[in-house]
Amino acid sequence: SRDYGSYADSAIITITKEGGGPMYIPWFQTVAQVGDYGTTEWMQWSWAAPTTGTYTISMGILNDVDGNFPSWALFDGFTAVPEPSILLLLGSGLLGFGLFRRNKTV
Repeated sequence: SRDYGSYADSAIITITKEGGGPMYIPWFQTVAQVGDYGTTEWMQWSWAAPTTGTYTISMGILNDVDGNFPSWALFDGFTAVPEPSILLLLGSGLLGFGLFRRNKTV
């Protein structure tokens, strides 16, 4: 953040579930946390969905009150990891497709 403490600039990541599920906030930083004109080192974090479904990850910056010193955040390396049952389903489908093609050519 390039702002100072009297302004409440912040950066946030939210995760929402499609269909109106609860909103999760796995990461949130304010000017008060990083200090006036402060920065932080890269932070790593992970989040596991509590139930299956489609989730949306949103990242945002709130530049509160002023426009003199804009705040910013950098986000990198988002990776979606499928649950094991999806991999099993995909593997079964590929195996079935391979057997179907084999029977067709014999």
